[in-house]
Amino acid sequence: MNTDRFFKALSRQGITASREGDFWRFDAEDGAQIRALFPTDGPIEIKALQQAMIFARARPAPDANGDQPPAAEICLAPDAHPGSKGTPVGLTARAKGFWLPSAIGTDINCGMRLFALDGVDAAELQERLPALREPLRRAFCDAQRNLPARPADFKALFEETPGAFARRMRSGGEGDWRHVSESMERFEDALDLQGVGRGSRLAPPWLTDASRGVVRDPSLGTLGSGNHFLELGAVDQVLSREARALGLKPGMATALLHTGSREVGFHVGSRLMDWARELWPAGVAWPEGDHFPMMGAPAREALNGLGAAARFAWANRLALGALLSRALGEGLGREIQIRPLADCAHNMCFEEGGCFVHRKGAQKARLGDLAITPGSMGDRSYLGRCLGSSLALDSAAHGAGRALSRGQAAHASEGRDIPFASAPVANDPRRVKEEAPRAYKDIEAVMKSQVDAGVLASIASLRPIVSVKA
Repeated sequence: MNTDRFFKALSRQGITASREGDFWRFDAEDGAQIRALFPTDGPIEIKALQQAMIFARARPAPDANGDQPPAAEICLAPDAHPGSKGTPVGLTARAKGFWLPSAIGTDINCGMRLFALDGVDAAELQERLPALREPLRRAFCDAQRNLPARPADFKALFEETPGAFARRMRSGGEGDWRHVSESMERFEDALDLQGVGRGSRLAPPWLTDASRGVVRDPSLGTLGSGNHFLELGAVDQVLSREARALGLKPGMATALLHTGSREVGFHVGSRLMDWARELWPAGVAWPEGDHFPMMGAPAREALNGLGAAARFAWANRLALGALLSRALGEGLGREIQIRPLADCAHNMCFEEGGCFVHRKGAQKARLGDLAITPGSMGDRSYLGRCLGSSLALDSAAHGAGRALSRGQAAHASEGRDIPFASAPVANDPRRVKEEAPRAYKDIEAVMKSQVDAGVLASIASLRPIVSVKA
C-alpha cells in the first residue's frame, strides 16, 4: 500500500497519526484512540483501523449515576486485517470493568500447537510421504476417528483441568485415545489456565448430561475449515541458544496444528453474545457495531462459559495429537512419540491486572511466554520467546495475516507464491488456493516488525513439508 495515500485517507476521516516508539498512534476527533505496529513492508489496511476505531468507542450504558468505565486501550498487531464480523483480526483490547463477547466471536480458543517429532527428521518425512498421505487424509480430511468419552470425562475437563481430562482418556485406553502419551498428558497439566474460568454453566448439555453413556462428539478430533490446518515440517534454522534447551535442531521433524473449539465454541459464543444483548438496557440506543458489553457478576460468569469452550479446544488439540500419532505410526511403520512444545490460544478474553484483555486473532505474549507465528501454507513459521511489550499490551501477532479475502484468493491468478515441498493433502482444492501464500502477508515482514519493536525474540524457523486441509 502507498504510505502517503494511507495517511491522507486517514486525515480526510479526521484521524491524526503520530509515532509512539516503534508503534503508530491514531486519534479520532471524538477521542477514540488506537495503537498499531505496522509490518515492515507497509501499513495495515484502513478498514482494519476503522473497525478498531468503532471498537474503541464501545462503552457500557451509563449506570444510575451516569457513570461509565473508561474506554478500552487498543493495539493492532502487524498481521491485522479486517474481520468479517466487525472486529479486526489482530486486535488486543484492555478494558477496565467490562468485556465484549462480540470481540471474541464463536471460534473461541482457535489456537496453535507445536509438536516435536523426536527421532524423525525431514529426510525421512519426505521419503515416506507417499505412505503418509492416506493415513493423514483419513484422520484429518475424512475425520475417521474413534474417540469415545463420557460425561464424567467432560466434567473433569470443565471443572478441573485439561490434564485431568488427558489422564482419564489415557488411562481408559479406548479407541484412538490410546495414542495419548505421557508427554501429552503432562503438557496438558502445564497449560496456563490464568483467567480461564472453571465451570460448565454454558457447556453444551450433550457433553455433560450424567444420564448419558458414551459420548462421541461430532466435532471432537476435527480440524475444521477456514484457515485451520495440520502441517508436517522441520526445523529450518536455529535462531537462538534456547532452541537446544527445547530439544530443537536443524532438520528435526515437527508438526504444527491450528484448530479451535469447533461446534462447542459456536454454541458458547452465540449464547454469550445473546446474553450480552439481553442485558443491554431497554430504551437505550444499541452500541455501534453491536458491541454489547458485559459488567459485574454476569461478566465473570460469562468468562466461565468462555472457559468451557476454551477447555474443549484444548481437548480437541489433544485428540488431534492422538490422531497424528496414529497416522505417523501407520505411515512410518513404527510408533512415533510426539512431544508438545507450545500451545498458543487466540480469540480469548482473560482477566489480567484487574482488566479484561480481549485478543481477537492475537496471542498472549507476556514476558517469558512462547509464541507460535505461522506463515501461510508454503511459508516459514516461527517459534519465539515473548519479551512482554507494554505498548503491544502483552500480545503478539498470531500469523501472517490475510492480504486477500477467501473469495479474492479463490480467483487470484497472480501474486506472491512459494512452491510446496509436496502437493497438500486436501479433499477440496479450493481450500488450498484460499490459503496459498498469495492470500497472506509476508511472514518475514510481520516477524521483523515484532523483533525490532521488542515484542518477541525468534528461537527457530520451521519450513513446511506437507500441509493438510480438511
